[in-house]
Formats: sequence, structure tokens, C-alpha cells
Amino acid sequence: EIIDTTCHWVKKAQSIAKAFADEGRQVILVGDKGHAEVKGLIGWSGNKGIVIDSASDIEKLNFPANEKIGVLAQTTQSESHFKAIVSDLKNKYSDVKQNDTICKATLMRQDAAVELAGQVDLMLVIGDKMSANTKRLTELCSKAGAKTYQIQAAGELDLNWLAGKSKIGVTAGASTPDWVIDEVIKKLKQVNG
Repeated sequence: EIIDTTCHWVKKAQSIAKAFADEGRQVILVGDKGHAEVKGLIGWSGNKGIVIDSASDIEKLNFPANEKIGVLAQTTQSESHFKAIVSDLKNKYSDVKQNDTICKATLMRQDAAVELAGQVDLMLVIGDKMSANTKRLTELCSKAGAKTYQIQAAGELDLNWLAGKSKIGVTAGASTPDWVIDEVIKKLKQVNG
């Protein structure tokens, strides 16, 4: 018996990449070049998709202005980044069909982390250094104005970071185990009482 445990958001993105390609659209994927999910989505586009991770990538596209474009996102992208890329594509091409394939749980986590980052002196983002989800949280919290550090485990917590900080926020990537988060919080409580 084979049980498919692929995330339903990733499955949705796979179907959309294939549908765009089947419609004869140039598939544009807003995502992190080289990421496993991105590579898979490009495969679902018949290996004809193009990965865009910044506005400067759009400038390099040299399709005719009436090219049929289908744009979707890696499931862990930030919504604001996706919308900005879509807007830039619409300014360059007349036929842009978009589908927001960002995971809604990821969006809620990002929104909550940004809100928290605006209320604290220091933000700790816990998760694997290679996790796109965790990297995005780190970027967003930093942009929200809080001094932000990404760590993988309690042992990476530098106590010097805590000097003069009265409010410390903690968030974590989607795949970070609860026990890792608990260890970081336990260490923070030991230090700050």
C-alpha cells in the first residue's frame, strides 16, 4: 500500500503549474532557486517554467509583451513578495494569469511573527538554516524592525543578544519540532528568570 503524504498546498501548486503549462502559458514560479519544492514545480510545468526570486529577474525576461504568462508561488513565499512580482509582471505583459499558491498556515504564521516582531526588542526564529519557511520568517521579522536571529537549537542562543532586552519574541518554522522550541524557551527563562 502506498500512502501519499504530500502537503495539499504543494499538490495544489503542482496541479496549477501543470494546468498553466497545458494552457500554453509560460509558467513563472516565484520562489527560491534550487529549493526542492521549486524544482518539483518546474518539473510539473514540463520543465518549461522559469523561477523568479526578485524584480531584477523580470528585467531579464525577453518574451513578447503579449506572451501568455501563468504565475504561481512556492508555498512558503511571503504574500507581499508574490504580489510585488505579479504586479511587475502585469506591467510588462498583457496576459498574466496568477494563482496564489502560498500555504495559508504559512501566511498566518508570517503575519503573527511580524506582529510580534513589532512589539519586542529581540526576535528569535527557530528552525533549520536550510528551511525556506524559516528563512522567510527571519527576513520578515527583521524587516518589521526587531533585532532578529535565526537559530536551530538552544545551544546556538548567544546570551549577549539578550543584554538590555526586556521583551523577546519567539517563533519557529513549520517543521521545527516542539521539543526544540521548548528547549529554547526553557533556556530563555533560565537566563531571564
